[in-house]
This record gives sequence, C-alpha cells and structure tokens, in this order.
Amino acid sequence: MRFRAAPLLAIALAACDSGDARVTAPEGASSFSRFVTIGTGFTMGEQAGGVVYETQLTTWPARLAARMAAGFRVPALRQPGCTPPLVAQLGMRRTLEGPVSVTWSCAGKLGVDTLPANNLAISGATAWDALHVSPRTYAGLSPTLDQARYALVLPPTQTQLQALQSSRPTLAAVELGAGEVLRAATTGLVTVGTSYAQKTAWTLMPASVFKAAFDSLADSVAATGTRAVFIGVPQLTSSPAWRAGDVLWQQRADLAANGITVAADCAASTNVVNTVALVPALAAAARSAGKAQALSCADQPGVVDYILTAGDVQLISQTVTAINAAIKAAADRHQFAYADTPLFSMVIPYAAPSFSATSLLTSDQPFGLATSLDGFFFSASGHDLMADVVAGALNQRYGWKIPVPVRPL
Repeated sequence: MRFRAAPLLAIALAACDSGDARVTAPEGASSFSRFVTIGTGFTMGEQAGGVVYETQLTTWPARLAARMAAGFRVPALRQPGCTPPLVAQLGMRRTLEGPVSVTWSCAGKLGVDTLPANNLAISGATAWDALHVSPRTYAGLSPTLDQARYALVLPPTQTQLQALQSSRPTLAAVELGAGEVLRAATTGLVTVGTSYAQKTAWTLMPASVFKAAFDSLADSVAATGTRAVFIGVPQLTSSPAWRAGDVLWQQRADLAANGITVAADCAASTNVVNTVALVPALAAAARSAGKAQALSCADQPGVVDYILTAGDVQLISQTVTAINAAIKAAADRHQFAYADTPLFSMVIPYAAPSFSATSLLTSDQPFGLATSLDGFFFSASGHDLMADVVAGALNQRYGWKIPVPVRPL
C-alpha cells in the first residue's frame, strides 16, 4: 500500500510547491450536479429493440455525466429487459429472453431505488406524452408495454416534465420528436395524425402539432431556471435498416441461399424495405417450412408491411426537418444549447457497410460500430459519439470545457 501511495504523495507535494497549480474540475462541472434528461428511446437506452440495465448504463447522458465526474442515476431495469433486446446475429432470431416473440415482455425493476432518477426518458414518448402522461394515466387499463415502462421510470402521478421539475435540475436535456415519426419510420405504415388526443390511430404527427406541445414544454423547462440542451431527431428513413428494393434485387442470389426469393417487383424499385423486420423472419420461416419464402418490394397501403414508397420517405424526412426546426427555434428563444442528431451509421469509421444479406443474418455488427442490431438505435459506440455531439453543443453555448476525445477518422 505504501508503494502505491508514494506517487500520489509526490503529486500532492508538487501541487503545493507550484504556487497556483491546483486540481480543478472541467469548466461547467457544477451544472452537472443535478443533470436530468427527458426524452425517447434514444435517451432511455433502447438498443437492439429493447432496454435493460446494461444498455441504460451506456446511454449518451450517462457517458456525458461520467466525463464530468457527475453522478447519473438510471431507473434500472433487470434482465432480460423491458422489452428484451436482440442478441447474437439477426439470423438466430433471439433476444436476451430467448426466441423472438410477437408479444412483449417486461422483467421489471432492478433494485429498490427511489424514483425519479436522473434519466426520465421513455421509449416511444411524444412531446404530448412528456407533458401529460404519467403512470396514473394507465390505471385500470389492460396491461401494455407503455404501462409497464412508465411505472418503472416515473413516480405514480408525475409526467416526464413534472418529474424533471421536481428534481430541480441544474442542467436539463430534452430529446423529443422521434416519437412523432418513429412508428411510420419503422413499420412502413404512414398514417398522418391531426391531434395527439384523436381517437383514431396515427403513426406520423405533423410538425405543426408537435410545435405547439413542444413550445409549452420548452417554456416550462425554462421556468425552472436551469440551463438546457435541446436535441434534434435523426433522419430515421436513412437508417441502415432501410434498403432500396433494387439493392435487394441485386442481392437476390445471396438471399436465395438463405431461403428467400426476391420478387421481380424489387428490380429498379425505389421503395425501401425494413430489412431487419423482414429478412430474418423470412429466412427463419424458410428453414422451418423447408421451402423458399417470397420477398416483395411492393407497398401495401394502409397496413404494416415494413415498406416505404419514395413519397413516404420524402414526407417523413420533411416532417423530421420541420420538427428539428421547431426544436432549434425553441432552444434559441430560451438561449439553450441545440444539438443535431446525425446518423452515425454514415460516419467513418463507424459507418454501416454496404448491404449484404449474408452479413445481415450472420454478423453481430451488420450496421457498423455505431448502430445497434435493430438498425435504428445507437449502439454503445453510437452513444459515445452522441455524447461528443451534446458536449460540443454545451461547450459552444455556455463556454464550458466538457472533454471531447479525438476520434479516429
């Protein structure tokens, strides 16, 4: 023990002898004393289609707080998760719980920590949800995944915003807007809503409706007196899970080797296909049935078919652009930081490789280092990159010096 302590003693004495030399925390560290986040799965820790304690620990806010030696508590979810994430290769069709299932499951809370924690984000949440939905909202209703997650993240009567307010944050991060487009951008079903409170189902909420809810939330965050960073939505239809029909046509021999017959309608098709949702399931069905399964690239209007037309992609992309403009305008109005969320699957050396059906089914990183097995959400490496982006935005706005490591190019 004496041998290990000697260098530390020497450093301490040197600091005393050097006059004004002293150890200090990075500029801005005091603002992380109560760092609180609200948002969606991108902040909650969704990876590979699920959330579990291990993925919660790798989220960008946890990584960012660690750079400032600040505590950051998550509402820990025990294994196999809520819902269990995909594991191994997509061709194995397995989650942390076991074989992929069409039903959801939620293992519940790990430990007995008091809520709220620092991370209040919930997968799928919209700006309206952050304002109005608490665990009590689901009281007396049939069990759902949302009901399970809300009760594990928030106190019984508090919304995300109310939990943030009660935490008296010194720094807040707000990552919302993805919930307004995610269902359309992952399922291929584009149903435009007109109101968050409408009775009929929707999958895409216009930016004009989002803006009213988000502006109200932004005003409430500003009223707490905290500093804050608002975070934009990635262009989800450019995520590597989506591949053009013609790309699949060019890969028809590879797909045939895995029991999938690519239909002729894929040739020269500009429709895009959610390969994560369709290809592994078809390959598994081919193995089970002992015969090839057909993959069509034709869009089926009004149903969840995991196919988007070029028009669908344009509409979703334009909605994301308009939502991000509303988020940035709110940040600017309150003199908060704003951080864009880039697609790290396009950033060398983290980029997604060219599509290969064999790689999709057999690789444990088919979308590159920064994107998880679902083809949409960040991997642990992607969360590191996102922490860089948010740190840069905070440094620029507030003149802080949050460490941003030099990444390989």
